[in-house]
Amino acid sequence: MSGRATIVDLAAGVIGGIVATHVNDFVEAACWKATPESEKAREPETTDDSSAEAAARMLLTCKDDDPPAEQLEIAKKGIHFGLGAAWGPLYCWLRRHMGMSPAMAGITSGTALSLIVDETLNPLLGITPPRNAYPASAHVRGLVTHVAWGLVCAATAETLRRRWK
Repeated sequence: MSGRATIVDLAAGVIGGIVATHVNDFVEAACWKATPESEKAREPETTDDSSAEAAARMLLTCKDDDPPAEQLEIAKKGIHFGLGAAWGPLYCWLRRHMGMSPAMAGITSGTALSLIVDETLNPLLGITPPRNAYPASAHVRGLVTHVAWGLVCAATAETLRRRWK
């Protein structure tokens, strides 16, 4: 693969990841709305509204016991969109180096995001409660939203790659 193709893939993956993260927020909200109240009630209560907010709070409390709300919001968005941007190039790598179709590379990258970040790193780092604190429906909802992320990343990255050829 040429240097130009690598740069195009990297840029398409980063932008695809950012777009997918934005769209994923709507998918996640729709999935939460569709979750029965009885299942919502089984999930652990946390002070933060998202794992990105919990991570931002952990990061900022290293320097300030009570970080200002505006700093917390900036850090939360930086972590949320930064993770999406950083994960997007995995899609392009799977597509180009593993010979996967766009749909398969999107599903694989989204599933990896769910399993590695949500199911492993977040609980391991104390960003979220342990996996077994959540009902199965929460894990399924997380997987569905991240697969949607992967498919949106795929659609965006493929569109950009075609335009930048």
